[in-house]
Amino acid sequence: MNRSDTPRPRHRFLVTAGPTREPVDAIRFFTNRSSGRMGYSLARACVERGHDVTLITGPVAIKPPVGVEVVFVETALEMCAAVLDRVEGYNGLLMCAAVADYRPAEPHPGKRSKTPGDWILRLVRNPDILLEVDRLGYKGLRLGFAAEFGDPRERGRQKLEEKHLDLLAANDISRDELGMGAIQNAIWLMDRWGGSVAIGPADKGVVAMELVEHLEDAILRLAQDPK
Repeated sequence: MNRSDTPRPRHRFLVTAGPTREPVDAIRFFTNRSSGRMGYSLARACVERGHDVTLITGPVAIKPPVGVEVVFVETALEMCAAVLDRVEGYNGLLMCAAVADYRPAEPHPGKRSKTPGDWILRLVRNPDILLEVDRLGYKGLRLGFAAEFGDPRERGRQKLEEKHLDLLAANDISRDELGMGAIQNAIWLMDRWGGSVAIGPADKGVVAMELVEHLEDAILRLAQDPK
């Protein structure tokens, strides 16, 4: 029997996508180059494979996939709260969003006018959503993404272990044509059992579809070997 002919269990996936915006004042903010394409493609691929999906998304310029429940957020704190409020009801958490590590400690009320001298901002750490999920004792599958300059495998394996992930998709963002903000992607998918596989370079939709097949296999493997 071909793999495509094998009946697939229906899963519930919680997917995060896009950047966050961290306000400096009422009209200015910090953000990053994430387009949201990878996370949106992943949500679409999950639906096309017959799964139920909720997408928690930062601000992007693309339409959500059909058949996906969508939750819109702006800041890292909002994304963290949205994930923690919902994650217990899902088989898998797919953390594809490019969440800001830091935010301004004291955003200026209103619009800050230009004044002589420098404007010095103090930044504070945002919560690590995956670690917060770990503190909840979440038992479902956890997929993280790691964007690195150069070969991402060594740092990716380290992040997988530090954040107690089941799978980590690591990509090299030093090439303009791949990864953050680009249409194509190439990832090294690493798992908690010591395996790794290269996916791409290819359109993010193609990468996402192959990635979902690995997610399905990993959920089955977790059920058989939860340790």
